[in-house]
Amino acid sequence: VNAAYEALQVPAVRQRCIRQLALPFTEMVKAAPRAFAKQVTAKLEQRDYSQVGRLLQAADDLPLLMDLVDSPLQTEKVRTDIHNAIRNHVRDVEKGVWQHWEARELQQMHDDLGALERIDTCLDAHHGFFDPAWTRDVKMAVCAEIDALDQRALGYMARGEDHAEAHLKDLALVLISLGQILDDLPMYKDHARIKISNVLDCCQSQQPWGFPLLFKLGIILEAGKAGRLGKDGEVVSGDQRVGQVLVSEFSHFRDVETMRWNEEITQKSVQATAAEITAGRFDPRTNKRSKEPVDQEKLLEGFGKYQEVFDTYLNQWLAGRLQLGELANKVLKDAAVLQPCSVDEWTERVKDELPSLLGGVFAYFTIHKSGDSYKRLHDLGSGDTPGTLSLTRDNLVRSHDSIIVSGNSGGQRRTDTTIKTDNVLLKPHNIQVLTVLRMLGYDAPEDTSRLQGLQSHVMQIRTGEGKSIVLGACSVVLGVLGFSVRCVCYSKYLSCRDYELFKDLFNTFQVSGSVHYSTIIDYAEHSLQEKGDIRQLTVDLLSGTLKKTRGQERSPEVLLVDEVDVFFGADFYGETWHPVASIEEPEAREILEYLFQNRLKFEQMGARGALQWMQQESQPYQALLRKFPEQESVLQRELWKMCEGLQGYKSHVYHYNFEKNKIGYKHLDGVDYSESYGYLTAFSYLKEAEEGRLRNKEDALQQNLKIVVHCGTFSFANISPARILGVSGTMDVLGAHEWEVMGRFGIQTFSHMPSVYGKSNFRFLNQTGGAAIIVEDTEDDHFRAITEEVKKTVTQGRAVVVYFSLPCTLQRFTSSTYYQQVGKKHLLEETLSHRDKDHVIKKAATSGQATFATAVFGRGTDFVCLDKRVLEAGGVHVIQTFVSLNKAEEVQIQGRTARQGKDGTYSLVLSEADLVTQLGIQVGQAVSCSPEELYRIIDEARAGKWTAECKKLEENVMKEVNAKDALAHQCFDALLSGNATSAMRKFKEANPEYK
Repeated sequence: VNAAYEALQVPAVRQRCIRQLALPFTEMVKAAPRAFAKQVTAKLEQRDYSQVGRLLQAADDLPLLMDLVDSPLQTEKVRTDIHNAIRNHVRDVEKGVWQHWEARELQQMHDDLGALERIDTCLDAHHGFFDPAWTRDVKMAVCAEIDALDQRALGYMARGEDHAEAHLKDLALVLISLGQILDDLPMYKDHARIKISNVLDCCQSQQPWGFPLLFKLGIILEAGKAGRLGKDGEVVSGDQRVGQVLVSEFSHFRDVETMRWNEEITQKSVQATAAEITAGRFDPRTNKRSKEPVDQEKLLEGFGKYQEVFDTYLNQWLAGRLQLGELANKVLKDAAVLQPCSVDEWTERVKDELPSLLGGVFAYFTIHKSGDSYKRLHDLGSGDTPGTLSLTRDNLVRSHDSIIVSGNSGGQRRTDTTIKTDNVLLKPHNIQVLTVLRMLGYDAPEDTSRLQGLQSHVMQIRTGEGKSIVLGACSVVLGVLGFSVRCVCYSKYLSCRDYELFKDLFNTFQVSGSVHYSTIIDYAEHSLQEKGDIRQLTVDLLSGTLKKTRGQERSPEVLLVDEVDVFFGADFYGETWHPVASIEEPEAREILEYLFQNRLKFEQMGARGALQWMQQESQPYQALLRKFPEQESVLQRELWKMCEGLQGYKSHVYHYNFEKNKIGYKHLDGVDYSESYGYLTAFSYLKEAEEGRLRNKEDALQQNLKIVVHCGTFSFANISPARILGVSGTMDVLGAHEWEVMGRFGIQTFSHMPSVYGKSNFRFLNQTGGAAIIVEDTEDDHFRAITEEVKKTVTQGRAVVVYFSLPCTLQRFTSSTYYQQVGKKHLLEETLSHRDKDHVIKKAATSGQATFATAVFGRGTDFVCLDKRVLEAGGVHVIQTFVSLNKAEEVQIQGRTARQGKDGTYSLVLSEADLVTQLGIQVGQAVSCSPEELYRIIDEARAGKWTAECKKLEENVMKEVNAKDALAHQCFDALLSGNATSAMRKFKEANPEYK
């Protein structure tokens, strides 16, 4: 040390040492601009435009590097090179769009158009790279093609029946061409859909020959007998699939789709079905489940009554002796004599009429959905065999570019199709009927019904087997009996979809005002709102105008639950919501705008300094104090939250929808535009306004720049429906805690219903040709293994769906080099529009397609497989890349494949680090045993972990949540009483931040 010290006293030695120490850093700084440009190029190749946008923003700081080194850096040249590289990339993508259009490579064209859309979104702040007006020419070309195909199709029908029949193969080919645009170019999907509907409407309107032609056309498309020929002389699989997509997408072919389903499914006899039903009861005192007998004889008796009524109504309608309106009125009349009904007095008289009411409801459903098609086909029958229709298509022959039917004409093989007309009727299968009867307690012993009334009950039905039909029918039956009904599930999208299926029935049976579909969270909020308007009451309290208000009398509701495990989801049980009252004074907007406009000054001050400055200097704040002289503590607290929000708004993550002119947040499988994060959301609107992105600036700011005051903390789980009737696909894997919670909600009885499709073709540990469980020790190896499994699966002609636990993990994977190795791939994300989400879902089950999603899409997402290649190769393969702590989530993810009797496989590709940190499984243990043994270890470990989490939830979280909920309701009651002094005291107890 002494020698070094003495040497450094010599100036020349000291300077040489400094230069040597600085040399590595200098070289690194000199290399930085080029490395930066190289990274931009790599991200462009990966089409990771969000990262390109962030790099472009950082590029503005490159000149700062010049202060760190002596020699000049060519930072401006590097920036210019980066900009040129982006422009060249955009031109290449634009060129690709036109090349793919000319070659009719529509999927590749869609990928390029999507890339341009992302460029426009991610690089919007950096002008000059892409002009959205460029897409106008593309739109004109695609729409012109759609219009030309539309006119060609209409021309085939304009010259009458003989001409249309002679050109049926040409009409089918035109629809296939339109269907390809519909299927592969979602941004032009609406235009294509309108034109296809126009063609099908025109065909349907041609009397009397239009319907037979349309039906024949549907059969041909559904059978995959229309389209371009491959080298083997068969229709290429892509066109076969498009034909089937057309049949499934358009209601004109609904009867053909129903016929296909009925022909594929061999329904069990009702006796066999009843024999396979099992039931049980949960005892909340002992937390144990026990088996209970099922009264098969009673259920069969009820089914017999149902069938008799159903057939009577259907036959009367067919004979022209009964109109649909009359049918509905008969059901309403039969229900009226049973009223008033009560879930506490579920009498034998009411129960005895349930099969008849259900028979009427389902008869209406069947006739409304498929009766006209049945009657038309019935009238077309040849008369040789009652109930059958023979379609002869000798005039449809093979040509050089297309094929309509298998077989030949002339003196060779004749092609006939015989259709059983009953198969076009959309009828519930007997399992669904028995499910409704059992759920409504039809077979419950008389003494049980007399003493306990209608019992809360949950039914296990396998995923994809018609739960929406069961819940819709239950809703109508309970509705006509005079009950208020709330049907809930976890997803707003699925709730709206299921409501639409029965919407017409709700209106016809006059129950639309008493039957409501929503998420379970919306139901919890609605239950609170029935008590009164807590938001307005809070505003009245703060403004000194509080008066006594009579609370609304809450009507008892029967709660129907789609997937009972929503009760235990992270968004319900143990979670709270915080209604807020809005002070919409002009001064509130002035304060928020002033803070945002002077944010640089206030950011330097920090939140506390900004608060002090605003309290002393802000005239709008002083004006608010004069308006609300008794609420200084409330206003001061809200001003503090504004100043605090100003410090963090830059990192606030949200999604702005231009069409809605709203900011939203990811929630489950979509974006919730009703959610707000207080002043963070307000500053985000101001940010969007400053950057010129708001569609309607004044409207958005007027609605969102206001003071928001908390009204209390309410528990989602504080609901009290009269009864709960539910269906679930995961009841078998519910643990002791879940059953205990259900017991608190009054659910004690349950049933298992057999599958309409028979034995499942799902394969996991028993699969062949693939590894059931793969474990890797690093994240890099984990991502590599996922990619290898995906590539291996798609090479077999199958489709694969890969699930990640969280968006951040999925983002890390998609940013890796492994993701780039996957060919046909899609991301299924919450922020996608409904149009794009539907496109990704429909493409997911096609040959060679890989789809990557988060766990939220593992529930309710229906990957319908119409691709013959995928089915023949073994079906859709699902990969889960994490262990679900709640096994119900895993079962739901597994349910995305092998649906409706089809083949499918599932595997786990896991990170050993996750097994160690999350489940405590020892390093090395995971790779030293068989898949069966490893899965047993994982299952036991997660069960223990889940039990511990549930115990923690009950002992800590729920205790605190229930205490806050109690205080919030005490405040609510005080507000309703009109006593301002008591209400203010309770308000501050429920919201201690305002004390």
